[in-house]
Amino acid sequence: MVCVALAASAATAVAHPEQYHSGALAGPPKAELKPDLSARAMLQQGASQLFPTDEGAVARAAANPGPCTTAARDSMPDGAPHDHQQISQHKGFECAVTQSEFLPLKDELTKAFGREDVIFGEIDVKADIAAAAVTFPRSGVVFFDLKDPAKPKLLSIYRGGECDAQPIDINCGAFVDLSLDGKVAYLSVQNLSSIPDPSLSSGRPGTAGVEVLSLVDPKKPQLVQIYTVTAGLTGTHTSRSHVIPAGPSGPGQPRAPGEYIFSNQNAVGVNIAKVERLPNGVPQVRFVNLIEAPDLHDTFIQNDPTTGRTYLYLADGFGEGSDGTEGTAFVVYDVTDPRAPKRLAQWDLTPECERDWYSHTIDVTTRSGRRYVTLPAELFVLGNQSAADTAAGCGKKRPSTCGVLAAPCERSPQGNGNLPGPMWIVDATDFSKLAQATDSEAEIKRKSQEALVTTWENPAGRAGGNLTFTPHNQQIVGDSIYLSSYHGGMYKLDATRAFDGVKENADVERPREVGFVVPSGEPTRKNVTLATRPIIPFITEFPLGHPEIWDMVHYRGCTVAADMTGGFYSFGYDGDRCTVASGGPEPSQPVESLGPLPPPRGGTGNQPGGGGGTGTGPGAGGRDRLLISTQARRVTRGGLLRTRVFCRSTKRCAGLLKLRTTGKPKRGVPGNLRLGQRRFSIAPRQSQLITVRLSRAHLRGVGKQRQTSVRAFARVRFGGGKPRRARSLFTLTASKGLQRRPG
Repeated sequence: MVCVALAASAATAVAHPEQYHSGALAGPPKAELKPDLSARAMLQQGASQLFPTDEGAVARAAANPGPCTTAARDSMPDGAPHDHQQISQHKGFECAVTQSEFLPLKDELTKAFGREDVIFGEIDVKADIAAAAVTFPRSGVVFFDLKDPAKPKLLSIYRGGECDAQPIDINCGAFVDLSLDGKVAYLSVQNLSSIPDPSLSSGRPGTAGVEVLSLVDPKKPQLVQIYTVTAGLTGTHTSRSHVIPAGPSGPGQPRAPGEYIFSNQNAVGVNIAKVERLPNGVPQVRFVNLIEAPDLHDTFIQNDPTTGRTYLYLADGFGEGSDGTEGTAFVVYDVTDPRAPKRLAQWDLTPECERDWYSHTIDVTTRSGRRYVTLPAELFVLGNQSAADTAAGCGKKRPSTCGVLAAPCERSPQGNGNLPGPMWIVDATDFSKLAQATDSEAEIKRKSQEALVTTWENPAGRAGGNLTFTPHNQQIVGDSIYLSSYHGGMYKLDATRAFDGVKENADVERPREVGFVVPSGEPTRKNVTLATRPIIPFITEFPLGHPEIWDMVHYRGCTVAADMTGGFYSFGYDGDRCTVASGGPEPSQPVESLGPLPPPRGGTGNQPGGGGGTGTGPGAGGRDRLLISTQARRVTRGGLLRTRVFCRSTKRCAGLLKLRTTGKPKRGVPGNLRLGQRRFSIAPRQSQLITVRLSRAHLRGVGKQRQTSVRAFARVRFGGGKPRRARSLFTLTASKGLQRRPG
């Protein structure tokens, strides 16, 4: 959802539905939308009566259909007699998906918050814990046990502060993020004045900033710190936890390893803070730096598998700079040393337009050495675009909106709610080929068009309207993209063609719908109502249909989702297989988060769904574990065999690694041949390549066959404790030169 970023003393404000750009608490612009086009009126009237179907989007979907394209297209009825607020009218809108669990949570939420009409926000999953933010009428978090993602179980509910309701009914607890180890939750809180609705006064007012929660016992989350942002601002819309690993550094390549949170300080930019863990595990957050980005909406942070550097990607909303003129859809920074961030590149298809597409969420993956950015635009209706934008052709790339908005009749609304929402896939392999801050608008446009691989739009060509059928949050897992779409449901998209590195035909490379569902679990909860109408309505004017899927996360083969006005779901898409936690590495903690490594199987970056790539022994349970890579290895002609070992502990891992062949003797290779051993000492939460040199006899034996199974054993101590065991199995491939050696 677009974040609210009003400043009580500011002259301007970041735009949102039902919120105006002309002043902090100013009224609506004159001669903008017709009086009857409020959000609720649009919901009741139906967007199809207001905006025409984009037949071009329908044709593009039909040119490269997936098995669920037709079902997804037919699931978007709009206008009478369809009622978006009746969950019963949304049953059966699904394809290639099975609902494995639905937790209504109606009674539990009513008991915890004292009212039924609470609204869910975004969710996060790490270390077998799911956290769903509560965004209105007060902030909070609902925690779930996800050891079996097909059968999530309620763990606990945290009640935060009350939301604003009189000046503006702001979504105060929109976003929650978990630390890598699942021991800390960061709840982003945005508030304008802390003046709640009179009917809500049953607790403390919300404090703008980040509420830091200890999850040492996830059944009893504890507030340990409120990290406040600059006084007078509205707080943070999103905060993301990230670990910058140790690694090479030097002139021009600075590095400051550690645990950080990157927060969207509304109307200002990215607030970077360092997280220090006290001996009892309680986190302490302190300010480090600020990156100016006044219109920022969301971020994605990744330890890049190709360079080993840590990159921060900004989904930049309307992209307005501090002077109100600069605009860009996404920006990339190198933040390997957060004290000295370096801007690398930017991208924007329409730099000449000030307020057309609103860049919402960003996710990045790497395939065969190429880096791809996915970026949806959130759609809404916020007055008309300016006369200058209209003259530049902004928002008129689809059928005319004549007769829909106030004169001039072809003016598109700010937020392009008259168009179907795009999700762009961009080739960002070479940052130097993307636009730079010093480029002209023409250069930014040219470079951005050249980098665009393809665009996805909903197959019905349905206009987004006012946050109704809009793409929202996405997650890349393998070659699939999982996408939430508010009242439009949830998609699984096959993006294999887009990620194959060949740019041939944008329509052919368009991701195909291979799974789709509009969740329809009952009972739902009531839509929120306030005793006093706020000066500037937002949440209460948001078209709250049943369902409204703000966010979903793919985890261990299942997809979990929170319905803003309903409960908590778990789904299984065809081709995905849910797995139960087995004591191995959690998919939410991919190996590349621990160091500059190749991307893990099944996922990239910090997103859940990574998984694979490591092994562990029965003695390595709990927090202290040594993980030995299961990735296939190659022995060099010089006889060097390298395997990567991960210290998944808060203490140093020290011990002895031994390598042996396995199985029966084959082509001169004994079945239990000791290849070598090596002592190691690895810093906490870091990884290390351990090199073993094979003897000539071993080289001759291994060189006689192409592949050999190797078992790795380790005896390890964590911080000087008792020795424990870890083991792994991987395949050893001999180099061609080694295979040609005589036996």
